[in-house]
This record gives sequence, C-alpha cells and structure tokens, in this order.
Amino acid sequence: MPLAILRSIGLQRGKNDKVDTKRIAIYAMKNNKQAKLWESPRKEMATLRQMLTTRASLINGLKALKMPIKEYKETGNKELAELMKKSTKCSTRNRKRY
Repeated sequence: MPLAILRSIGLQRGKNDKVDTKRIAIYAMKNNKQAKLWESPRKEMATLRQMLTTRASLINGLKALKMPIKEYKETGNKELAELMKKSTKCSTRNRKRY
C-alpha cells in the first residue's frame, strides 16, 4: 500500500521516479516476511460474486419498474397504475423462486 510506504519512510524531501523506486525497494526488503502471496479466488466464489451482482442489478430494475406505478397510484391515476402493473408483471407459471 502506498500509504504504508509513505508512513514508514516519514517526511522526506525530493520526489522523482528514481528516488521513489529506491524507497519502495528498501521498504519491500525490510517487510518481505510480512508479505502475503496473492491467490486467485476459488471458482465458486467468483461465480457467487457474479450471481450477487446480477441479483442486485435485477432488484434495481424491479424498483425502477415499480416506482412509476407507485407514483400513479399516489397521484390518483389508479387505472393507469393497474394497467402498468399488469403489463410489467411476470406470469407466475414461468417465474421460479430461488
């Protein structure tokens, strides 16, 4: 982490690529025993993360569809609200719950 390197070095003057490279190398040599090797996430975790992202997107889409219906009901246009509700509703035969 860049902030960890800066804090370990303290207040320093002079900043250029050559000096920064040297400071990073010194920090890495001093702290190499604490370093953890990066491991890629398990395939199941990556799949689960993708499924959660898709779920969140679907929930946001559902909210976007419901909002105009709610607004029409609140403004007194209940007929249009019911028409919109029927046109956006999924048939229960084809919908699966997980």
